[in-house]
Amino acid sequence: MTAQTATGVLFGSGAFFSYILNKHYLPGVADTVITPNVMLERLPRDSTRVEGKAVVFPTHIGRNEGVGAIGEGGQLPDPGSQEYNQFEFYIRHIYGRVKFDGITLDASKSDVASWLRVIDSEMKNLGKDLSRDRQRVVHNDGSGRLCENDGAIAAAATTFTAKANSDIQGDLTDFSPVRWIRPNMTIAWIEAPTTAPVVQHSAKVVSVNRTTNVVTFTPAVPGGVTIADSSWVVRASNTALTQGANTDLNSTAFAKEPMGVAGIVDDANPPQLALGSATAFQTGFQNVDATLAVNDWNRAQMFLNGGTPRAITDNLMDQAWTGAVEIGDVSPSAIYGSFGMVRAYSETTVTQRRFNDTTVRKGGTSYLDFNDTMIIADRDCYNNRFYFLDETDLKVYVMSEPQWMDMDGSVYQRMLDHDAYQASIYCRDTLGSDVRDHHVLLGDLIEA
Repeated sequence: MTAQTATGVLFGSGAFFSYILNKHYLPGVADTVITPNVMLERLPRDSTRVEGKAVVFPTHIGRNEGVGAIGEGGQLPDPGSQEYNQFEFYIRHIYGRVKFDGITLDASKSDVASWLRVIDSEMKNLGKDLSRDRQRVVHNDGSGRLCENDGAIAAAATTFTAKANSDIQGDLTDFSPVRWIRPNMTIAWIEAPTTAPVVQHSAKVVSVNRTTNVVTFTPAVPGGVTIADSSWVVRASNTALTQGANTDLNSTAFAKEPMGVAGIVDDANPPQLALGSATAFQTGFQNVDATLAVNDWNRAQMFLNGGTPRAITDNLMDQAWTGAVEIGDVSPSAIYGSFGMVRAYSETTVTQRRFNDTTVRKGGTSYLDFNDTMIIADRDCYNNRFYFLDETDLKVYVMSEPQWMDMDGSVYQRMLDHDAYQASIYCRDTLGSDVRDHHVLLGDLIEA
């Protein structure tokens, strides 16, 4: 249980387990969290613009227009300058915890292998759980919503019907609203999120019917409480949150998740909290109002069809691609879609009796391409759409790479008043974009 000069750290000591967690498990868990999917693997990570808790940097929004041809003896053009604005937005935090009971520890003291097998199972699966959530978040909009409830939920109810997030642009015919809901997940309902957000109820998911989109939960909605229609369903820390507009909002993922592609490739202000506020939304994308006419550069280009799905064609693909070139003045570096959308586009190449060239990445993996731009199927991409992205203008801004909480000297800690031990891991980062109009959303598409 102690460190000795002759034998080193003996089995069973907290320092020993801290060493095991840091040396043998942290690198693997960190890798799965940082690069759980193709998009996060491809995007650069940047810590140079992180100032304290926030990311702050100027962004180039206009050229120097003090140029032009004149006749001999004419007056020189009025002087101009490059135009800039400033982005300010918060770093976001994702946590994971594991717990081991003391009885298992005592029963394993004589056999290091058996105890390490317990750690091995917990650590590997914690890495999978964190990476799965990070993969979901990178395609969401920063709101924290897993879904919304379709219709009011009455007092004493133990079920609700889920629907997709209401303000995600374009048709979402093929999107399952319970895709991100799993049994044993702790959730909370947030009412009136755009004005005065209120925690209405928190519960544990019991079961999910993926055909009817009905979710069963416990405990039941308290008497006298009705959960409003279209309330946000978000992750919560526990099922004992205080109801009402209070600081328990901070114990939920309400508007606190890292920004994702669905919030960046949009022409509206995404739903994240304002700098310095626990309840009020920010006034714009990265604190610059995207709704103002002068900030049209801060809106992604949207190629939609009024909510009516249409088949994917080369003509639509070309409209989106050339939109990036002509308006954003960039060439997309990658096109992302759901598995169904990539299948739908692949089928058009067969129907037209031709095959697009494929792009081959390291390791030999090949992708369909369009105009020499690779088309990538990413697991949690919203359905019925393609994102045309300039990845040079997308970065993961990092305050802290994944690491264990060990400021008190030990990763492996006894839980207060319990015969149990815990380890907690965290990651502090968020996704951001320099110029939003470099990115294009081609939506309202029919999947295969």
